[in-house]
Amino acid sequence: MTAGQALRRPRVLAGVLLLACLTGCVSQTPGPTASDPAADLPAAGSAAPGSQRPVESSAQAAAPAETMAPSAKPSEAAEPSASPSQISAKENKAPKTWPKTSRASEASENAATDGFIGKTEQMTSPNFEKKLLDPQTAFPSPPDYSGIAMGAALGELEAQFTEYARNNWKQTGEVSIVGEPKVEDLLIDDVLTHRVYLCLDSSSIEVTEPDGFVVTAAEKPGTRTALNIYDLQEHEGQLLVADHLFPEDPNC
Repeated sequence: MTAGQALRRPRVLAGVLLLACLTGCVSQTPGPTASDPAADLPAAGSAAPGSQRPVESSAQAAAPAETMAPSAKPSEAAEPSASPSQISAKENKAPKTWPKTSRASEASENAATDGFIGKTEQMTSPNFEKKLLDPQTAFPSPPDYSGIAMGAALGELEAQFTEYARNNWKQTGEVSIVGEPKVEDLLIDDVLTHRVYLCLDSSSIEVTEPDGFVVTAAEKPGTRTALNIYDLQEHEGQLLVADHLFPEDPNC
């Protein structure tokens, strides 16, 4: 084993730890394991009805957070159709699978989830392919994601950015939504929350290192799929992703 290979192995293992957050995928490539960086990205399942819908174009995903914010006021566009269930934040746990009862998603809810997924989809180290005198001290601060997320979801984006920056990873490909989103309306500590269920396919995502080593290889559509759940709450007139949950059964 060469010195470069010895150094590469721990970097791959660090990326692997990120996978559990992403998918709970149906299948993965031989290289990365359950911690593959592609797992931070949602995926879609073959059992979900309907055609695939791309999350965001690259240009849209790279736009400033303000441009990705929903134009309609969430309180007007996403009123619950019935009295929402009331739970406390302490009791708020990831559901086991799809909801038994739900409604169709609104445009403002689609914009909020698309904005969040678009940022994870375009995650790349700002130092990729740059020559750094001291890589250990060249880690930039995370971008401002406050126009897209808050709370636990904001921390997730910042942690993913830091992971990619430290490992100097580049990510390419697109995440697709399969079927139609389903929405539950909840009151979490008396805060109206729109829980969006999405079947996501991250099969085309590929993660590489500057020397060309492939951390996560792209696969054929439908290979990496999983159910992802997003809790949306209104903040200063717009919907933000407040939490990103992973069900016990990720199949979709």
